[in-house]
Amino acid sequence: MPVTEHLQHVLDELIAAGAAGALLHYRDQDGCWYGSSGVAELGTGRQVDPAGHFRIGSVTKTFTATVVLQLVGEGVLSVDDPIDRWLPGLVPDGDEITLGQLLNHTSGIQHPVRPRDRGSRPSVVRDGAAAAHPRSA
Repeated sequence: MPVTEHLQHVLDELIAAGAAGALLHYRDQDGCWYGSSGVAELGTGRQVDPAGHFRIGSVTKTFTATVVLQLVGEGVLSVDDPIDRWLPGLVPDGDEITLGQLLNHTSGIQHPVRPRDRGSRPSVVRDGAAAAHPRSA
Protein backbone atom coordinates (compact mmCIF):
# COMPACT_ATOMS: atom_id res chain seq x y z
CA MET A 1 0.00 0.00 0.00
CA PRO A 2 1.48 3.40 -0.95
CA VAL A 3 2.22 5.68 2.01
CA THR A 4 -0.49 8.21 1.09
CA GLU A 5 -3.15 5.49 0.96
CA HIS A 6 -1.97 4.25 4.33
CA LEU A 7 -2.13 7.77 5.79
CA GLN A 8 -5.66 8.29 4.46
CA HIS A 9 -6.64 4.95 5.98
CA VAL A 10 -5.27 6.08 9.35
CA LEU A 11 -7.25 9.33 9.13
CA ASP A 12 -10.42 7.40 8.30
CA GLU A 13 -9.78 5.06 11.26
CA LEU A 14 -9.58 8.06 13.58
CA ILE A 15 -13.04 9.12 12.45
CA ALA A 16 -14.37 5.58 12.82
CA ALA A 17 -13.00 5.58 16.38
CA GLY A 18 -14.97 8.71 17.25
CA ALA A 19 -12.98 11.78 16.22
CA ALA A 20 -15.06 14.45 14.50
CA GLY A 21 -12.38 15.45 12.02
CA ALA A 22 -8.72 14.96 11.23
CA LEU A 23 -6.21 16.81 9.07
CA LEU A 24 -2.72 15.71 8.07
CA HIS A 25 0.06 17.44 6.16
CA TYR A 26 2.81 14.97 5.27
CA ARG A 27 6.12 15.95 3.68
CA ASP A 28 9.06 13.87 2.54
CA GLN A 29 11.77 14.06 -0.12
CA ASP A 30 9.18 13.43 -2.83
CA GLY A 31 6.90 16.33 -1.91
CA CYS A 32 3.82 17.08 0.18
CA TRP A 33 0.53 15.29 0.68
CA TYR A 34 -2.55 16.80 2.32
CA GLY A 35 -5.27 14.55 3.64
CA SER A 36 -8.38 14.85 5.75
CA SER A 37 -11.35 12.92 6.99
CA GLY A 38 -14.52 13.73 8.90
CA VAL A 39 -16.21 17.07 9.46
CA ALA A 40 -14.76 20.48 10.22
CA GLU A 41 -17.67 21.51 12.45
CA LEU A 42 -20.16 19.25 14.14
CA GLY A 43 -23.71 19.60 12.88
CA THR A 44 -22.79 21.24 9.59
CA GLY A 45 -21.61 18.31 7.51
CA ARG A 46 -18.82 20.54 6.16
CA GLN A 47 -15.85 18.30 5.47
CA VAL A 48 -12.36 19.04 6.72
CA ASP A 49 -10.44 20.90 4.00
CA PRO A 50 -7.21 18.98 3.23
CA ALA A 51 -5.47 22.31 2.56
CA GLY A 52 -6.75 23.79 5.82
CA HIS A 53 -4.71 25.28 8.62
CA PHE A 54 -4.88 24.72 12.33
CA ARG A 55 -3.28 26.21 15.42
CA ILE A 56 -1.30 23.95 17.69
CA GLY A 57 -0.54 26.59 20.33
CA SER A 58 2.06 25.93 22.99
CA VAL A 59 2.86 22.47 21.66
CA THR A 60 5.29 24.19 19.26
CA LYS A 61 7.65 24.79 22.19
CA THR A 62 7.93 21.06 22.77
CA PHE A 63 8.52 20.34 19.07
CA THR A 64 11.11 23.12 18.80
CA ALA A 65 12.96 21.97 21.93
CA THR A 66 13.00 18.39 20.63
CA VAL A 67 14.53 19.42 17.30
CA VAL A 68 17.09 21.68 18.99
CA LEU A 69 18.16 18.86 21.31
CA GLN A 70 18.37 16.46 18.37
CA LEU A 71 20.67 18.95 16.62
CA VAL A 72 22.73 19.22 19.82
CA GLY A 73 23.00 15.42 19.86
CA GLU A 74 24.18 15.45 16.24
CA GLY A 75 26.79 18.11 17.03
CA VAL A 76 25.21 20.68 14.70
CA LEU A 77 24.73 23.20 17.50
CA SER A 78 25.33 23.55 21.23
CA VAL A 79 23.05 24.63 24.06
CA ASP A 80 25.87 27.06 24.91
CA ASP A 81 25.63 28.80 21.51
CA PRO A 82 24.52 32.41 21.78
CA ILE A 83 21.31 33.29 19.96
CA ASP A 84 23.23 35.69 17.73
CA ARG A 85 25.12 32.77 16.21
CA TRP A 86 21.90 31.52 14.61
CA LEU A 87 19.66 34.62 14.56
CA PRO A 88 22.06 37.58 14.37
CA GLY A 89 20.60 40.88 15.51
CA LEU A 90 17.09 39.55 16.21
CA VAL A 91 17.18 39.82 20.01
CA PRO A 92 18.83 42.49 22.17
CA ASP A 93 21.79 40.98 24.05
CA GLY A 94 21.57 37.97 21.72
CA ASP A 95 25.32 37.54 22.11
CA GLU A 96 24.80 36.94 25.85
CA ILE A 97 21.72 34.68 25.75
CA THR A 98 22.25 31.00 24.97
CA LEU A 99 20.03 28.45 23.27
CA GLY A 100 20.03 26.54 26.56
CA GLN A 101 18.61 29.55 28.37
CA LEU A 102 15.85 29.77 25.78
CA LEU A 103 15.05 26.09 26.25
CA ASN A 104 14.79 26.32 30.03
CA HIS A 105 13.06 29.72 30.03
CA THR A 106 15.84 31.55 31.88
CA SER A 107 16.89 33.95 29.11
CA GLY A 108 15.08 36.95 30.56
CA ILE A 109 13.30 37.62 27.27
CA GLN A 110 9.76 38.81 27.86
CA HIS A 111 6.82 37.23 26.09
CA PRO A 112 6.00 39.33 23.02
CA VAL A 113 2.84 41.38 23.01
CA ARG A 114 0.02 39.38 21.48
CA PRO A 115 -1.37 40.71 18.15
CA ARG A 116 -4.81 41.34 19.66
CA ASP A 117 -3.21 43.44 22.42
CA ARG A 118 -1.15 45.83 20.31
CA GLY A 119 -0.78 46.24 16.58
CA SER A 120 -1.13 43.49 14.04
CA ARG A 121 1.97 41.39 14.81
CA PRO A 122 3.87 40.34 17.95
CA SER A 123 6.43 42.97 18.95
CA VAL A 124 9.40 40.64 18.47
CA VAL A 125 8.33 40.17 14.84
CA ARG A 126 7.20 43.75 14.24
CA ASP A 127 10.15 45.48 15.89
CA GLY A 128 12.89 42.92 15.29
CA ALA A 129 15.98 43.82 17.29
CA ALA A 130 14.06 46.57 19.10
CA ALA A 131 11.93 44.01 20.99
CA ALA A 132 11.67 44.57 24.72
CA HIS A 133 14.20 42.87 26.95
CA PRO A 134 13.95 43.00 30.76
CA ARG A 135 17.69 43.38 31.34
CA SER A 136 17.71 46.65 29.38
CA ALA A 137 14.86 48.16 31.42
